[in-house]
Amino acid sequence: MKKLLKTFFLGILAGFAIGLGSFAFVMCKAAGSHIVGSFAFSIGLLLVCFLGLNLYTGKIGFAIDGPKENIINLAPIYVGNIVGAVLSGYLFFFATKNIQSVVDSIDGVVAARVIGYADPWYRCLIMSSLCGIFVFLAVYGYKKFQNQGMKAFAIIMCVFIFVVTGMEHTIANMVYFSFGNAWSWNAVLNILITTVGNSLGAILAYLSIKVVQK
Repeated sequence: MKKLLKTFFLGILAGFAIGLGSFAFVMCKAAGSHIVGSFAFSIGLLLVCFLGLNLYTGKIGFAIDGPKENIINLAPIYVGNIVGAVLSGYLFFFATKNIQSVVDSIDGVVAARVIGYADPWYRCLIMSSLCGIFVFLAVYGYKKFQNQGMKAFAIIMCVFIFVVTGMEHTIANMVYFSFGNAWSWNAVLNILITTVGNSLGAILAYLSIKVVQK
């Protein structure tokens, strides 16, 4: 039970870490700098990797070929990520709801992610699958490189690419919907699709690397 609670708690912290990255992105976007915001978002995954936190999208690709415990742990990790992402998102909402530039910024981010005309389900699935590939590659680079600078570089560049291109990360989207106080059935549908997409992308990336290394 103690180990399960620790896994869950590290999942909550990972949700908060992604929340910080999402907050940095939205604030930079509000200041008119989408590019800087895309780089700033990487603070979330940097914290996850260097502090050893539990992020579902960073674990799923590696879990399929490891001990059975790794698969079982995905459930408390995912729930912990939800708690951390939603709590951090609403903290940002209450802290900035009277700042019009920030409200406009998060409204724009949310509008692009609600399943419907702006984000049809198939686009959401494709973009979240691509995001899953880049998150996996970021974590893979962190594990593969020995040099600390190269570890950070791998994470920053992979995150920059998936953020600047509009790929969708399910935990970040939870933060955005909470930050914009914009939860709806279409938002929930987005989370379900992006969870599947992120998982598929990460698993595909893992299997592809495994085939290449044989």
